[in-house]
Amino acid sequence: MTEQEGPGRMVARSYLYVPGDRREKLARARERGADGLVLDLEDAVAPPAKDTAREVVAAFLAGLTGLAGLADEGAAASAPDGPAPGAPPPATPNEFGPSGSTWSGSTRSGSTRSGSTPHGSALGTSSPAASPGSASNGPTPAGSAPNGSELWVRVNADRLDEDVPAVTSASCAGVWVPKADPESLARVDALLTAAERAAGLPAGVMRMVPVIETARGLLAVAEIARAPRVLRLGIGEADLAAELGVRPGRDRAELAPHRAALVVASAAAGLAAPIAPVETDLSATRADLAASTRALLCEGFRARTAIHPRQVPVINEVFTPSPAEIAAARDVVTRLRAANQSGTGVAVDARGRMIDEAVARSAREVLGRAPAS
Repeated sequence: MTEQEGPGRMVARSYLYVPGDRREKLARARERGADGLVLDLEDAVAPPAKDTAREVVAAFLAGLTGLAGLADEGAAASAPDGPAPGAPPPATPNEFGPSGSTWSGSTRSGSTRSGSTPHGSALGTSSPAASPGSASNGPTPAGSAPNGSELWVRVNADRLDEDVPAVTSASCAGVWVPKADPESLARVDALLTAAERAAGLPAGVMRMVPVIETARGLLAVAEIARAPRVLRLGIGEADLAAELGVRPGRDRAELAPHRAALVVASAAAGLAAPIAPVETDLSATRADLAASTRALLCEGFRARTAIHPRQVPVINEVFTPSPAEIAAARDVVTRLRAANQSGTGVAVDARGRMIDEAVARSAREVLGRAPAS
């Protein structure tokens, strides 16, 4: 079984926002089962607590305290004493990540720009840093806990100069950039370059997830997708709808064309498929959340953000192929391979439907999202 035809290193399916000023939630976040944790300095933090949140998250990422220490400190207003934020962390990384997850690991290489796998499918090993539009968007970051969970930080669009250097750390995969546009990404890239140098980290190790939340960002989404350090794209529909004057209905169909723009830009740039918007209705049933997430998968998304831990298992389940889907995809790939070996470029499945390379590409994408056995 080739890398493209079977389970491998999966892109993250779920990203749980964790308020950066809530030490007790940071300590418990590892138990929530999310593939990625986004330590939030932005919307989840009240304006008066922004500086405290930055200090808490920077201290955590720098390894200044363990999880138990963070929990014991409770609601203390200041971070523990220790090296300045941005200093190289100790050799032993924080044990911060989900437990009991079936996710096969962190795709720290992130980009599928090598062209060997369809966007959103299984990824191979990392590549050296490269310019935008080339085979890779950067080296493999180190911001992954031993069990494979990704750690990210969502910074504030109006506090980039303070937030970005403070959270640059070997414990962090990179930063989520809200209200992203080409200018803000260029600024974050420059800040990360300087902070990596100061922290003794490899150049380009910190990645970016631009979040499209403005009309300007939406119009420039193709340029944003090709920017250096970009791993994948996200969308913030509440901010985007407010700026556009759109009043979405329950199924948010009014924003479907804008979501599609991210899917197209991601595929064209060779990125992993984008991250779908959060479900902000905490009263939504499990069935409703599963249905809306499944609709987003059909639109081309392969991950979703969560604002409550109970959303995480539903999101993970939807973005993980079922055994029946895996078996069907494997059958497609096997049949086409046999047909190719016999000298023809097409095959027929068990129901009499034609299989060609395009069908097989979709099947490989399914297999690329399958859990490692």
